[in-house]
Amino acid sequence: MAGEAVMPMIELLAAFVRSELELEDTVRTGVQSLTRELRSIQAFLKDADTRAENDEGIKEWVTQVREIAFSIEDSIDEYVIVFGQTNTWGWMFKVVTRYGARHKLATFIQSIQKEVHDVTQRKNRYQFKTTKSLDRINHQRQDPRLISLYLEDSEVVGIDGPQRDLVSLLRLKDEEARRSVISIVGMGGLGKSTLVKRVYDDEAVRKNFYPHRAWISVSQCYERVELYRNVLKQFSQKNPVETDTKDEESLAIALKNSLKQKRYMIVFDDVWDTELWQYLRCALPDDQNGSKIVMTTKYENVASSWKESSHDFVYQLKPLTEGDAWNLFCKNAFRIDGGKCPDWLEELSHVIIKRFEGLPLAILATARFLSNKEKDFSEWKMFNDSFSFQLGRSLTDLSRILLHTYHDLPYYLKPCFLYFGIFPEDYQIDRMRVIRLWLAEGFLQARQNLTAEETGEQYLIELVHRNLIQVSTRDGMKRPRLFRVHDLYREWIVSKLCELRFCKVDKSKSEADGKFRRLSIHKDTTDSFLENSKAMHPNIRSLFVFPARETKMKSLAHKLLAHGRLLKVLDFQDAPISSVPDEIGDLYHLRYLNLRNTNVATLPSSVGKLQNLQTLDLRHSCVRYLPVEIKELHSLRHLLVYKYGVPHEGFTVPVGVICCLKELQKVAYIEIGDKGEIIEELRNLKFLRKLSIMKLKAKDGPAFCHALETMVWLETLAVYYQFPESLDLHHINNPPEFLKRLGLIGKMPKFPQWICKLNNLESLTLMFSILVDDPLINLQTLPNLTTLRLWTYAYTGVTLSFGTSGFTKLRVLSLLNLPNLEAMLIKQGALPALEELDFCGCSNLKRVPSGIQHLNTLSLLNFKDMPEDIMLSTQPGFGLCYPFVHHIPIVRHGITNKNTGEVILHTW
Repeated sequence: MAGEAVMPMIELLAAFVRSELELEDTVRTGVQSLTRELRSIQAFLKDADTRAENDEGIKEWVTQVREIAFSIEDSIDEYVIVFGQTNTWGWMFKVVTRYGARHKLATFIQSIQKEVHDVTQRKNRYQFKTTKSLDRINHQRQDPRLISLYLEDSEVVGIDGPQRDLVSLLRLKDEEARRSVISIVGMGGLGKSTLVKRVYDDEAVRKNFYPHRAWISVSQCYERVELYRNVLKQFSQKNPVETDTKDEESLAIALKNSLKQKRYMIVFDDVWDTELWQYLRCALPDDQNGSKIVMTTKYENVASSWKESSHDFVYQLKPLTEGDAWNLFCKNAFRIDGGKCPDWLEELSHVIIKRFEGLPLAILATARFLSNKEKDFSEWKMFNDSFSFQLGRSLTDLSRILLHTYHDLPYYLKPCFLYFGIFPEDYQIDRMRVIRLWLAEGFLQARQNLTAEETGEQYLIELVHRNLIQVSTRDGMKRPRLFRVHDLYREWIVSKLCELRFCKVDKSKSEADGKFRRLSIHKDTTDSFLENSKAMHPNIRSLFVFPARETKMKSLAHKLLAHGRLLKVLDFQDAPISSVPDEIGDLYHLRYLNLRNTNVATLPSSVGKLQNLQTLDLRHSCVRYLPVEIKELHSLRHLLVYKYGVPHEGFTVPVGVICCLKELQKVAYIEIGDKGEIIEELRNLKFLRKLSIMKLKAKDGPAFCHALETMVWLETLAVYYQFPESLDLHHINNPPEFLKRLGLIGKMPKFPQWICKLNNLESLTLMFSILVDDPLINLQTLPNLTTLRLWTYAYTGVTLSFGTSGFTKLRVLSLLNLPNLEAMLIKQGALPALEELDFCGCSNLKRVPSGIQHLNTLSLLNFKDMPEDIMLSTQPGFGLCYPFVHHIPIVRHGITNKNTGEVILHTW
């Protein structure tokens, strides 16, 4: 992790030299020399980080490098504060102060140069290898998967079903004679290697492919030449092929020749990258005789890269069920007792197992460890309470698997992955929240044609593909919205956070010593922890407060302003606070301020001093008016101020503010004033990606249309008109080319034809439109539309008709509160991709849509507060319309209790 601390420091020093034109020559030279030294160290840090796990000397060296990087950041940030906050002081005081800051920096550079030089000298003692040479070396570390290949029957539970599935896929079938690839994918610890080894040794499988079978362990570090040699040796044991003197091309040709006209099976276990298959495929012939290739991997993108045709199959291995997890644990933890758990340990054992969420190797490793302990409740409880510690010290096999995966991460993903340990256990982590936090921390940079935020989206996708984080909720467009991290991974991350001084996550009475860069306070954080003066160390860069008592917040606020002058992140979402002190303006480096779901009603004028602020999140707070000083926030990218309700509430700003915030990428929801001056100011926001406006009046329509044409990067637009006026949005000739999500809430005399030009539009919501003509005629040609919502009087006609042309990608169709709708017609071949169909409050719709039986892809049909006739007609067995909907996996009816608001669901 020292590499992830040094890399930003190198970039920081380079940027510092470029920006600080008034630096003395000696200081400038010292900074440049320091940068060169750090670059030389950085080249060896990947090797050092890996070897530090087993060598205390190297671990200490890595710690020193990290501390040096932190000291450099602290010194430069202190220097920047002096030069950033003295613009209002008298000239004499300014001169004296800046001179003192330069002298202090020069002294620091001299001292830190000596430290860096000493560290560089010690580096040679350990004979580190560079990153480039390291990638060419196959480390002789113990493979954490080996244990899984030699398990006893008593140590394997819950894989009979997956084993049958894979044996079936390997069965020879005349109609599937082509060579095929079966990829088994799942997170580390699921038992992929164990499962495939059982399949590999299955008698029927052995018979099908005898004698041409091979098992190849690939792992993280491999040489293609060695892989070819290994396969050849396993296939040519009776007639050995000379391999030692052959190059890669010769080996590939020899392998291909040796397999010609033979039915073979090869297992490539633990594949880590997408490139391997591109080389192997050419050396593995397809003679139409049913040959099979099986591979295992942790990474979804790797599994996908091996799938080239419909004959190939990706098998997602699932965690153990609760019952299988319990059986596996008891079999191994209570072996001498016949697998019977004592009554006094049963409840605690269930608590221990729950944290593993069905990961077999985690359950097995823990059960083995506990089998050697006395069956004493207190001892087992101590183990459970200190699990993070035990993970690193006692459960070494399990820890090694997690370390193996962590060290494979590229340097830019390691801090992003560790960030998930900051949130409480089982916390649902919002996509954009974590991306904005990464941005504030400096983890994200714009690259090529991507913004920093879009880079963050890619990082999240990569972590999902590596099975390190899980998508828990998707939005209406099937995009990941909320994430979670497996409890076991989180436990490991928390232990790593402490070791690396990345973050102090306190849930105990332990002292918060050490130079932690971040502090995460949870609802069960002790008062003694907050009263400890070390808790708010001056080195703290980020502070997170998850729901806590109000008394804690008062104690924290005092320490925050007294010691937190270098803070970059303040995340107070859901915290019990009602005001923001004036001293908040002293936090010059603050980039992220989250006051969502708090009782804060006003912002002090001092907020205008936060010149580096990138995100201001006031959603669902009580703030409805922003002070004029906001115009000084020239780095602001995300301005989020609204509260959902009836009606929705946005925010207002003085005239002349919005036009100054030229870096804004997201604004939601800004209210248009009586005179509409804000609209002209919006024309200055050239980088907007998302805009939500409220209370737009008809007279402002033409001006807004012209402003919209200047927002060339806009991707999301939501417009709420001032009731009862009508939307006048017909003055657009060149709508934003990249618009993906559009919501128009208000009366429209006619449908805006420019919407038909939005070739990138994926989601459209119309509400209160009161359209008389069927809007589907205009919408059906949109090539990328996946979600369509017609809500609350969006359409006042009696029939909606879907023909065979158009809507080729529509996946979600939602019809809500369309009281005039009496019939919906679906022709055969229409809506070929529809997965979800929702009806709510359409009181005159008495029958299911005509032609619904043609929707072969439909997986969810939702009815809520609909006429009783529909519910009766779709009931299994005797409902008149049941034959038309019986192919749909889930048909759900909901009825809202008018007194309590509770929704009663019936599903069949």
